[in-house]
Amino acid sequence: MPSFFDQRPSPLLCVLALAGIIIALGFTQVINLDIWWHLKTGEVIWRGGQIPQVDLFSYTAPGAPWTNHEWLFEVIAWALFSAGGIATLTLLKGTLTAGIAWVAFRTFRILNIPLGSALLGTFVLLIGIMDRIMCRPFLFTLFFFALFALCLHAFAAGRLRRLWFLPPLTIIWINLHGGGIIGPQLLFVYALGEAIQSRLAARGWAPAPRLDRSQRVHLWVITLLCIIACLINPWGVNIFTFPLEHLHMQAILTFTHEWFPTLDARVDDVISHILFRAMLVGTLISYLINARRVPLSHLLLTLLTCMLIAKAKRFTPQFLIINLPLMWLNLHEALGPHLSRLRRWGNRPTWLALAVVMELSLLTILYGVPASLGGRMHEPIGFGTSIYSAPTRMVDFLEENQITGNVFNEMGLGGYLIFRRWPQERVFIDGRTPVYGDRFYDRYTDFVRSSRNFQQLDDRYHFDYLVFKTIPSWDLRYVHEHLWRDPKWRLVYMQDDGIVYVRNTPRFRTIIDRFELKQNPLIEMMNRTFGKKEPAPDKQHDSISDGL
Repeated sequence: MPSFFDQRPSPLLCVLALAGIIIALGFTQVINLDIWWHLKTGEVIWRGGQIPQVDLFSYTAPGAPWTNHEWLFEVIAWALFSAGGIATLTLLKGTLTAGIAWVAFRTFRILNIPLGSALLGTFVLLIGIMDRIMCRPFLFTLFFFALFALCLHAFAAGRLRRLWFLPPLTIIWINLHGGGIIGPQLLFVYALGEAIQSRLAARGWAPAPRLDRSQRVHLWVITLLCIIACLINPWGVNIFTFPLEHLHMQAILTFTHEWFPTLDARVDDVISHILFRAMLVGTLISYLINARRVPLSHLLLTLLTCMLIAKAKRFTPQFLIINLPLMWLNLHEALGPHLSRLRRWGNRPTWLALAVVMELSLLTILYGVPASLGGRMHEPIGFGTSIYSAPTRMVDFLEENQITGNVFNEMGLGGYLIFRRWPQERVFIDGRTPVYGDRFYDRYTDFVRSSRNFQQLDDRYHFDYLVFKTIPSWDLRYVHEHLWRDPKWRLVYMQDDGIVYVRNTPRFRTIIDRFELKQNPLIEMMNRTFGKKEPAPDKQHDSISDGL
């Protein structure tokens, strides 16, 4: 009589095995800072019926051209938020995370990866992309990117006969996020690989291509239609030139975390990037040991994603989505004779893999997902926001005391200030860095390096009040020390959700008399750490990017 473990695990058990990691990564508090200006833009479009073409939200770049390639996401986000509050955005993020997991699992299976390996591969993939699972438009790009890859593999395997649905999906994708231009690139390199392999096979120099002639023609037609579909957006052909312009903004690329180089030392302790580096090496090894069986189309997909990661670390999820299934496939094919010995164990290896994944998933729910070797954790499970992303009390303080005028704010705070205070108040800067331009962004980052640079900003823009985040304030401790000692500024608010200074003028005299803090906890901490001293000399700090 066959034992229970001789049967294959049911689809329900496979879903349950991955449910924990999906919940732990997807159904979490909204802590990213840009969601707020996305919501406000969605409201502007929803109520006005037009997509803004120029900057509306700042006093430093009013009327600057704004290629808002994420407008459709913003409308959807605002509609959801209006209907059910911030919890609906968590549901959206969790649903997209589950979609990416399902598509990735189906890709493994389409490539004939055994069930247990497919479960393990999907779990590893989700860990590898966790730092990009946020309620932001590029999460749609990750989903569609994975979906297009699945469709290509299914088409080559004969599971899909036609791909006519991809151009309409491209229209949706390109208006959700400018990353939609990657879709036609996936199709192009796959079609190119199959075409070249067909020529090589005709000369006996390579195995037969995976697609026959009619399939190759169909794929070229779909590729052309998807390129045309990308043009169906409010900016037409500019959707192709905008990314190139952005990649020439060196200050923005240098100091924005997601644009760090792929192998930058500043992300050495980030678990997802440690995993990515291991997968990069593993992918190269898998191609070497399976060189005779590798389709040229697969190799070109890998080369495309290598070109992406050469630009910045923000593209590592795309690399993993494409290459983790291909690495699994190469290893499975190369080690097939050795793996065949496991057949005598029936489905027991599959059950073992399922048990491992289920245990790991359960641990992520109970204890969270470690994001770095230093102990930083992924976002906590929940449906609300944190004080880091929504400094509600600080903005309430500004509103209740009618603190208005030219504000200096950190970039991350700009989005929430826009959400709460626009159009009565405009911000100094927010997360729409291309709107402000590279030169302005460079001047902004200069304030971290030296108080003299901050003074130059003040002379130029004549700030009335200053707002900072509290959590990274230690990284800006010398800036805060300068402001604390400068008689032109008075500290009137310092809580766990933010810090507020007002200019020492008669206009704010009542507020200063009522709220000025006579002690500065940050300065006291500095004195305890370094000992009491004279004002610190201006110098460049090591954690500029963290402070931003």
